[in-house]
Amino acid sequence: MMGGGFGRPVVFECVGAPGVLQGLIEAAPAGAQIVVAGVCMETDRIEPSIAITKEIELTFVFGYTPEEFGQTLRHLAEGVIDVSDLVTGAVGLDGVAGAFEALGDPEAHVKILVRPDA
Repeated sequence: MMGGGFGRPVVFECVGAPGVLQGLIEAAPAGAQIVVAGVCMETDRIEPSIAITKEIELTFVFGYTPEEFGQTLRHLAEGVIDVSDLVTGAVGLDGVAGAFEALGDPEAHVKILVRPDA
């Protein structure tokens, strides 16, 4: 605003499903950076010519430090990070198998919290 420019767009791919990366390459504006954090567990295809023509930068990332995990867990425990909208269910240890089955339906749940004392 006020005459200043914006930085280049950054798109995060966190799904890891076949075809998503190609869809993002097609949808991203020229000059964008796509950060691929989703781990596709099967062969996927992209058309590099589209990314080249649009001068899109693909960055693949994986892994976090133990300190990052620790800090995130602290933030979750202290309520700094609100995950209430992500947790769509809770089960005790005896409900874990059923929770995995329920998570197979993307319309049913996002995250199911396991409460060992429940």
